[in-house]
Amino acid sequence: KAISEFGDRFLGKGIVTANDVPGFIANRIGVYGIVRAMQWMNKTGLTPDVVDALTGPILGRAKSATFRTADLSGLDIIHAVARDLGKVTPPDEDFSLPAFLDKMVESKMLGEKTGGGFFKRVKDADGKSQILTLNLESFEYEDRGKVRLDALEPFKNQPLEGRVSSLLALEGPEGEFLQGLMRDYLWYAAKMAGT
Repeated sequence: KAISEFGDRFLGKGIVTANDVPGFIANRIGVYGIVRAMQWMNKTGLTPDVVDALTGPILGRAKSATFRTADLSGLDIIHAVARDLGKVTPPDEDFSLPAFLDKMVESKMLGEKTGGGFFKRVKDADGKSQILTLNLESFEYEDRGKVRLDALEPFKNQPLEGRVSSLLALEGPEGEFLQGLMRDYLWYAAKMAGT
């Protein structure tokens, strides 16, 4: 009560009282989405650059999408937050991390702050910047070029609402990935909205 009065009276801040839960809502939902994307990537055999093509602007999200955002946040941070949330949340909120993330953290491949995570920026012989993608089997960086998924081309000019519906009807590993990820993510966000 004293802190609320101080914040309101002396700092001029509106006070919002909220129940305490593990992790604040943005971390809880955001990290859950990243963890589920990793799990679905493993299940469908996709690569980080393909997942980012599927979870970025085509879905109305930022260009940094999933794995570039994780690299910017720091994979050690994502790892620690997911582990901590996994310890204090119900089992149906599956925060289990794939083995490749453990290996990346152990190898100090933490993202932007260490020079490489899922992606690594290098300069070619002409001094042009180039983005390499981590091969999660060999743990070597590869020049995979710019990802272009033919399955996404027909939807790029659709309004977002129609585009998302169309994307969720895709077949193949891309469709399986999107359907699984979006089902899990929307279930989780709806569950969290009730807490």
